[in-house]
Order: sequence, then C-alpha cells, then structure tokens
Amino acid sequence: MKKLLFGMIAIFAIMFSSCDDSDVAIRKVKFQTNSEQSVKDQAVEDGGFAIEPTIKLEKEGFSFMHWTLDNKEFKFKSTPVKSDITLVAKWSEIPSYTVKFTTGNDQEIESMKISQGEKLLAPPTVLKKDGFVFKYWTLNGEKYEFGKSIDKDIVLVAKWEVAVNKFNVTFTTGTSTSIDSQEVIEGESATKPTTALVKSAYVFKYWTLNDIEYNFDSAVTKDINLVAKWVKEFTVSFATGTSVAVSDLKIADGEKLTKPSTSLEKDGFKFKYWALNGSEYNFDSPVNSDITLTAVWEDLSLVTYQTISRADFEAWNRGDLKIVKAKIAGTMPFGMMGAWGMEIYLVDMAGNSSKDFRANDYGMFSFPIRDNSYVGKTYVFKLMKDIYMSSTQLGFGGTRADCYNGSKWTSQFAYGVDFFDEVIRGTVKEGVWKDGKAQLSLGNVIVEFPEIQTEADANAKLSKFVGKNVYANCIKKDGNWISKFDHEGNVQVSETLGGTGNPTSFK
Repeated sequence: MKKLLFGMIAIFAIMFSSCDDSDVAIRKVKFQTNSEQSVKDQAVEDGGFAIEPTIKLEKEGFSFMHWTLDNKEFKFKSTPVKSDITLVAKWSEIPSYTVKFTTGNDQEIESMKISQGEKLLAPPTVLKKDGFVFKYWTLNGEKYEFGKSIDKDIVLVAKWEVAVNKFNVTFTTGTSTSIDSQEVIEGESATKPTTALVKSAYVFKYWTLNDIEYNFDSAVTKDINLVAKWVKEFTVSFATGTSVAVSDLKIADGEKLTKPSTSLEKDGFKFKYWALNGSEYNFDSPVNSDITLTAVWEDLSLVTYQTISRADFEAWNRGDLKIVKAKIAGTMPFGMMGAWGMEIYLVDMAGNSSKDFRANDYGMFSFPIRDNSYVGKTYVFKLMKDIYMSSTQLGFGGTRADCYNGSKWTSQFAYGVDFFDEVIRGTVKEGVWKDGKAQLSLGNVIVEFPEIQTEADANAKLSKFVGKNVYANCIKKDGNWISKFDHEGNVQVSETLGGTGNPTSFK
C-alpha cells in the first residue's frame, strides 16, 4: 500500500511539472525592411526583449532611421514582447539634385542624380567637335571644379576653343646647360630664354636659325631648332700705375670696350687717357685680341714751353704773348753805335732761332743791353709778336711806358720783368702767409713773393690759388725761388702758361 502511494505521488509530480513548462509562450518578431535587404525573424519568450538587428540597412535615395511598431519608434531595450509583432523599418528620403550637361556638339551626356553630400565627378565621356578643342566644363560662365558636393540642380556647359596648330621650338646651347623647349601656337612668337649661358673662353652672342640671328618677334609657322651663337672672348686688362685697381673685362670678339668709370688719382699727376702700345686708345675700335691698357698721367710739375720756329711765328697773331725758354745766342748794336742798346737773337730748347724771322738781321728787338754778359745764358722769356719800325718782329713783353720815355730807352733787362730763370709748376698745397712771408708750396717747391708785405695782401693775391695746379714765373736768388710782380703789379702766377697781365702792344 505504501509503495502504491509513493508511485502515485511521483506521477502527479511529473504531471504538474510538465504543465508548468508548457505554460511559457514563445513570441515571434518579424522585420519588414521595405528594401531589398532582409532581416531574420526572432523567437522571443513572452515578456522578453527582442534584439536590435546589427545589419546596416541601405536603400538608394533614403537613409535608415529606426524600427517602428504601429508607426512608433520601437525601443528594443525597454519594450517587452507579449505577442507576435512585425517591426517596420523607418526610412528618411535623402535630398538629391540633378546635374545636366550641355555639350555644344552632337553628343549627349545623360543627366546625373547626385545625393546630398555626394561628390560630383566629371563625366567620362570624351567630347569632340570639328575645328575645336574641348577645354573644360563651366557653371555660370566660370570653370567648374569637380570633386565637391552640390546643393541644387545645376547645368554644366562645355567650354570649347578654336583648334590651332602648335609647334615646338627647341634650343641647342652648345654647352652642358639645357633649355626647355617651348610649345608655340602657330603665328605667335617664341619667348627668348633668360637662362645665362657660360662657355670657357667664349661669350654668348645670340640665338640663330640656319646660321642667321633669330628674331624673337617673328611668327612661328613650323617646328624649329635655335642654336646658340658663340664668339671668342678676349681679356682687357688695365695698368693704372697706382694702388687703385681696375678689374679685367671680358669682351666678345669685335665688340667695343666701354671706358672704365673708376676715378683714378695720383699725387702730383693728372690722369689723361688710356693708352695701347704708347698711343691713346680709341674706345670706338673693336677688340680682337687680349690687350692691356695703360693709364697715361700728366706730370703736374712739368712745364712744356712754347717754341719760336718760323712756322710758330707766322701762326701767332699780333700781340700774342708766349713763354719761351731759350739761350741768348748773340747780339749786335742797335741804333747809332749801339746807343739804344743791342739787338739779340735767341735759340729755343728745340733749336729754333729767331734769325729765321728776317733775312737781314737778328729779328729780335731788345731792351737796352750795354754788355754781352747775357750771351750764352738760358732764361725763360715772355715774348710777343708786334710791329716795330714798319717790320714784324718778335719783341719782349712789356708796356712802352716801361721801356721808352719818348727820346730814349730807359728800361734795363731785369729779373722778373721780361725774362726769368724758370717757370715752377705744381698744385698749391698750402701757403699764402707763413713764417712772416707770402709764399705758396707748389708741389715740393716753396715760392716766395717778397713784394707782398702783409698777410692781408697775401690772402687777397694768393688765396685763390690754393688747391689749384698753377704756373709761377720765378728767379732763383740765394738758393730760393722768388716770384716778382709783372709790369702791371700782378703776381706772375696763373693756371695757364703765360699768366696774366698781357703787355700792351708796341705802337
């Protein structure tokens, strides 16, 4: 009896247990994508939660938003499933824009639909049009740049240019330097290269076509090759004779040399010109070899005296004043028994004699000389051409009042009047009044002016010469160089040989 009781209890326990399991309902969850994609159904216990699908839903022209139940967004984590349900995909339409193409020829390009945010790419169609070349697409007349999104419908228009012939212009440099070729439209001109060309011992002249200098203004009508023209290059050197250097110049064969602009200075000298082989160089002449130009300097202490040849005498005008260095070569009495003095003749440093002026006598009229102590001695004379006793003669410079009182000659030969020992030339460095004397320093020589007695008089008569290159008519006395006044009371200092105070003609 106990065994039966226990068996019945066991059977009932099993029955009750089976009834509990069958009471839990399973709910089916379906997914409606409204697209070409599908999502597997889910089996969910009654009251359980569905799992949100992980598949990425896509639909052309639309963007997936969420799943809905009864047109309301379904919340997977908070909404229990208590019955079979179908979740429907919610889509949002993506805005799109139309791109149309106007080709301008007989080709057609299908319009494009471009979604918002999508980049517009250029159509792959190759456009062709007789007599024209396609350049690019335009929007509102401006070149359109592809690869960006649009936000409205647009119409792109093809840009065409008239087809032209193009030719290549190439360059042969004759060196390791290369120059890029140029593509030139028919009828237009090539651009002259700016690349600097260098070749040892040569200089670039110009570009040639068929050995003729090429004109870069000419129209290009075919492919051409331009060749560099090179010419021999020469070196021009400069010998200045000073510490100042003038850089060598490289000159192309046949070219003219530009005169150097370097300022040359040399103490006691003045630059005159550039010389080649001892002669003044002509800067208009072409250079056709290596040359060295040498600076020629004028010695500012050198005095070049005038000469008294017959040709000189005939070329002078009456009353012309000349400074001549000459020897008193001979004398002869002038007037009855030499009462008026002596006529003399001179021989200058070039050997010209005043005897050449007239056939019958010495041709030189003197102041009265009573002896021959001057004969054989050399002096510097101030001379002029004049008329005396109806004949043209060479006379000593001086006014008539200084020499003749109406009945006889009164003036004697005197230092500093009509002849002197030397003309001193130089640039006045300092002086005027120094150590209680009126003096000038001409180069390395000091010239004194004993007839100037005061500093004020020295400043008035001499200060204007400081810094200038001048000539001073001088005698040597007690080892010093002395300059005396001329007949008119002027200092015998001038910037030209001869000085001031030209004498009055003998009339």
